Amino acid sequence: MEEKRKSLLLNFLIPSAITLFVLCAIFAMLVTPPKFIEILFVVFLISQVVLGILIIIFSLKITKRATHFFVGLLILFWGLLQIFSKYNPLFSLKELWPVYTCTAGITLFISGFYKYKKIKFGYFFPAATLFFMGIWFSLFTFKIIKKTFMEVVSFFGPIFGAILVVLLVIFFLLQRKHKELIVMDEETGTFSDEEDAFMDIENNGDK
Repeated sequence: MEEKRKSLLLNFLIPSAITLFVLCAIFAMLVTPPKFIEILFVVFLISQVVLGILIIIFSLKITKRATHFFVGLLILFWGLLQIFSKYNPLFSLKELWPVYTCTAGITLFISGFYKYKKIKFGYFFPAATLFFMGIWFSLFTFKIIKKTFMEVVSFFGPIFGAILVVLLVIFFLLQRKHKELIVMDEETGTFSDEEDAFMDIENNGDK
C-alpha cells in the first residue's frame, strides 16, 4: 500500500512539472503578456524548479530509479534556464532554445554516471548526440554561422550522413567487444541494485 502511494505521488509530480514547463514556454513566447500572466509565469517558474528538486529527492531517497533522477534533474535545469532566459536581457528564448537540448544531453550523462560510477556507452552516445545537436543549432540561433540552416544542410548534409553511419558502425563494433560499456535491459533499475543484492544475501544468511 505504501509503495502504491509513493508511485501515485510521483505520477502526480512528474506530469505536473512537465505541464508547468509547457505553460512557461507558452508564456515566454507572448510578446506583451497581461500582468496576471506575468505573475502566473513567475509562480509557475518557481513551482517548476521546486518540483524538479522534489523529484530528485524522491528518486534518491525513495524510488532510487535513474529514470526519475534524470526527469527531476532535467526539469530543474530547464526551470533554471527558463528563469535565465526570462530575466536576461541579452538573450531570448528564440536564441536559447538549443541550450535545452544541450542540458538534456548533460543531464542524461550525469544520470548514467551517477548510477554506474563510470561512463556507460549506452548513456554517453545519446547524451553526446543531444549535446552536440544543441551546440550545432546554437551556431545558427546566436548568428555565429551567418548562412541559413537550409543552406548549410544542403551542402554539408551528405557529409553529416556519412559521419553518422561511421559512428553507428563504430558503436556496433564497440558493443560487440566491450559489453561492459552497454546499458543492458536489466541494468535500468535502481541506483542501489548492487546494495539490494547484497542485502538479500545477508538476509538469507540470517535465516
